[in-house]
Formats: sequence, C-alpha cells, structure tokens
Amino acid sequence: MTLKELSRVWYLRREIEDNRARLYELENRAYSPRSPGLSGMPHGAAVGDPVSSFAAEIADLKALICEKQLACVREWFALELYISAIPESYTRLIFRFRFEDCLSWEQVARKIGGGNTADSVKKHAYRYLKSGKNGKNAEK
Repeated sequence: MTLKELSRVWYLRREIEDNRARLYELENRAYSPRSPGLSGMPHGAAVGDPVSSFAAEIADLKALICEKQLACVREWFALELYISAIPESYTRLIFRFRFEDCLSWEQVARKIGGGNTADSVKKHAYRYLKSGKNGKNAEK
C-alpha cells in the first residue's frame, strides 16, 4: 500500500467535515428568519421562499456527504486489512494511530510513549513502507 493510499481515509474525513460545515451554513441561511428591511425604501413584490431556493443545493450536499461516507468506510476496511497484516505490534500501533485515527505524528508519538518523538515514529513508518515487507513498495 502506498502512502497516498494510506492517507485516503484522512482526506475523505476532511472532505466530509468540510461538507458538513457547508451544509450547516446552508441550512442556517435557508431556515433562519430574515429580518425585514428597514431602509425606508419601497419594497418589491418579489415573494420568495428561502427554504425552497436552497433545497436543491442542500439535497445535493447531503447526497455528496453520504457518498463520501461510504467511500470512507470502504477505504477504512482496506486500511484495516493492511494494518492487521503488519507483523510487529509497534508498527501496527503507529499505523493505526496515524492512518485510522488520523492523528498527527506528534500525537502518535505521545500515544506510543516510551520517549518516542514525532520524527522517530514517522521515520519508523516510512522505513516500513519503503522496505516493502507488506505488499507493494510505498515510498511515494
């Protein structure tokens, strides 16, 4: 498995978070009551329903979030299979914390403990990937 393949879960989770934030903003704009304009100017006769004007965009965004969630689950299962096949528990822990839990290298080092640094756990993971011990070579 390549580094790019290992990172797919992280990127999909980021996309899902970003899309959820966009959905939240969109729903707030659609459902929040609008204050009447107090400009003193005459108002036009345009009657609009803010919910219906945003409905299609909200539905599309919800569908996109569902698609990304399904893709994330598929990628997570592939990642879990790869990580479970790693023979050394130390390396498995590093890969689980980094690629499944999406922790930073610093957080991984803290969770592993034992005086490890972010740089040491990162180098260990990259050395393992480069060695090609488990699947195809993944130095990229």
